[in-house]
Amino acid sequence: RYRKASADLQGYVNVNAWDTTATALLGIAAHYAAHPDRAERALTEALSRRNEKGWLKVRAETRYLLGNTAGAREDYRDAGLEKEAEPLFARRIPPQGLILWLRADAGVDVAGALVTKWQDQSNGRRDAAPKDPTAGPQVSASAVGGRPAIIFGGKQDDLWLPDGFEDFSAGLSLFVVGEPMTEPVEEWSFLLLATPARGAARIEACIGRRRDSDQIVYGAEDLQKQNRAFVEGVPPAKGFESFSAIHEPSGEARLYKRGSPAGSGTLILPRKTLRARNRVGAGLKGRVAEIALYNRSLSEMERIGVEAYLKERYFPDVPPTEKR
Repeated sequence: RYRKASADLQGYVNVNAWDTTATALLGIAAHYAAHPDRAERALTEALSRRNEKGWLKVRAETRYLLGNTAGAREDYRDAGLEKEAEPLFARRIPPQGLILWLRADAGVDVAGALVTKWQDQSNGRRDAAPKDPTAGPQVSASAVGGRPAIIFGGKQDDLWLPDGFEDFSAGLSLFVVGEPMTEPVEEWSFLLLATPARGAARIEACIGRRRDSDQIVYGAEDLQKQNRAFVEGVPPAKGFESFSAIHEPSGEARLYKRGSPAGSGTLILPRKTLRARNRVGAGLKGRVAEIALYNRSLSEMERIGVEAYLKERYFPDVPPTEKR
């Protein structure tokens, strides 16, 4: 019937530019919904009909997440982004702006069964230690991906960091691999950077759970009142997961779970001040394998590269998580 139809009627069913764009948009939507396999299929179909650099960039990201590094390199090159994509393939922690790097497989001092110091692997040397040397956390030798983690019991066994962490005027980037606390308690955190004041006078940045949310959040509390001083989007669940937050100098804040977007909002950037209540595992009954903190907002390419590094270390055989 198609062959017998006139040319104008045939045009209604022929694939055209609108169809190609719709297919590409479907692929982009699938990518940001954490379905890279669906995204790659749709974008490949769209790119077979029309070459668009924006589509190539998204397909490069999906191929990268699927472990197709050769295909990702080719797409980044064709999109003119080969140099910008270099951090992805380095698969490492970028050193610029790194002010805290804690790894449970490096620099953990133990006395008996208790951690007495967790040495900072960045150049900042901001080592974490228990306030009471007889009440520190413990170490789990093979916790996630065959690697160790620090076990916190939620009872004053958190680790204290030195005073400092003053300047985040260039933004903030935070990455954590840990096992969250699922019990309904008021507050706990993987990492907390705060001033001594409490209540309305406190200034802090954290990733964990706040008293006014039942989810894992990135929070940035300030003297200036905000409607919501946090970005949420990750319900706590049993087992290890990677969480990250990027806070831009503009105030835009984004929360990620295993590299996929989980939530976003606008928050006041942590103001320049001396922070003297800085802790790892505050109130946490769970485990922490790695923390990396930057005093700048990483680029998207850098962020994805760090996420890939963490995935290789802790979740090498696990497919990307999907939102439920």
